[in-house]
Amino acid sequence: MIARNQKYWKSTKPSSLLKKQRGHLGLMLAFANLEMQTVKKNNLDDRPISEFIHFVVSGDVSSHRFSPLVDKSEIHRLKNLEAAAGDPETIGIIQQHLRNRIFKIMEYIVKYPVKMPLWEMKGAIRLIINPGDHFSEMFTLQVDDSDNVNKQLMNMVDLRLAELIRDLNLQPKRFRECLKCSRLFYQPTSREKNYCSVKCEGAARQARFQKKLKGGK
Repeated sequence: MIARNQKYWKSTKPSSLLKKQRGHLGLMLAFANLEMQTVKKNNLDDRPISEFIHFVVSGDVSSHRFSPLVDKSEIHRLKNLEAAAGDPETIGIIQQHLRNRIFKIMEYIVKYPVKMPLWEMKGAIRLIINPGDHFSEMFTLQVDDSDNVNKQLMNMVDLRLAELIRDLNLQPKRFRECLKCSRLFYQPTSREKNYCSVKCEGAARQARFQKKLKGGK
């Protein structure tokens, strides 16, 4: 019997982490689907932009505190990085990088029926023992002093996406692009979906019906 918290993704991770990471996946996709040309500079602190940036920098949106496992000098660097990410151009670059990563996953699963590397991350892994009788690992990116803000943030986006793939056991073929509105979404079950929502599916069905009526005249 599948546990309730494993309805969509099977994982041995704690249920609290799974719930949090599913929310982070939704946030990441919402950010990827933002129409950046409509985002004004004075709205960059609005959701989901501010939440996404904090998630990328800290790994969590539920609190503006950083993990106690992160040393003070690193926290100071991350806070400065988060503050620098409020530039509209930087936001646009980060979003395009995220979209490129997701499209690459979608492209590779169709074109290459063999194992293919997606991206590389350099850093160190620490093994952690947690209350509640389970282990976890914490990956810390290697920071190159020559990397600018955009490069550092793109590396962190790669890390967060990799963490979501690992924790939620995401499947490459379930990353999809809506045939109606072109929004990116994750198909939660094995049942194939071509549309991101009931609204888009209904609109597409209506369009097909109208086309059929016109063709019959």
